[in-house]
Amino acid sequence: MFAVKTNIPEIQNKLERLIRLVDGGWQEDAVAIMERGRKTVKRLTPKSQGVQTHTKTRKKDYKYGRHLREGWKMDTIGRGGKDRVPVLSVVYNEFTHTKTGRAKKRALLRSKKTGKIHDATLLDVLEYGSRAHRIEAVDAKVLVFEVDGEKMFRKRVRHPGTKPYGMIRKVRAMLATWFRRMNENWSRALAREWER
Repeated sequence: MFAVKTNIPEIQNKLERLIRLVDGGWQEDAVAIMERGRKTVKRLTPKSQGVQTHTKTRKKDYKYGRHLREGWKMDTIGRGGKDRVPVLSVVYNEFTHTKTGRAKKRALLRSKKTGKIHDATLLDVLEYGSRAHRIEAVDAKVLVFEVDGEKMFRKRVRHPGTKPYGMIRKVRAMLATWFRRMNENWSRALAREWER
């Protein structure tokens, strides 16, 4: 034979306290971590010297003359009066991608010489780097750029390639750690509340 004695009103009271505890902060903490991730990826995104444009720029699409690091946005979907509804927070770069993660057509890199459209954006180049390559003046007679404060004019240059910054991969790893710590803290808080 087996027997169990329970106090349903006491258990119901504990569960209600746990729900109030979670409603009062878990979701807010999760959204705050995503905002911290947005600020971190923005800080880690390199900023070139001077004004940067994004391929064939149209003011309404890319806010002409802003740097890629300024394009990091966060959109939180599903936050309402009740904190128990599902929430999705998305961090994306508005200059290169949509909220769904799809690259914007105008942000895709294009070879000026061949006209070939690549499956990469400037954000991809900064994330993963690029190999050494040649750049030639196509739409103008010469390329104009600065080296150590001196203005240079060249018909073609050998670009050494771009080093990979890996800012998105770094922030993803940080987010995993931050969420693990947050969940550990909440697990301890819930255990303390249950034992009360």
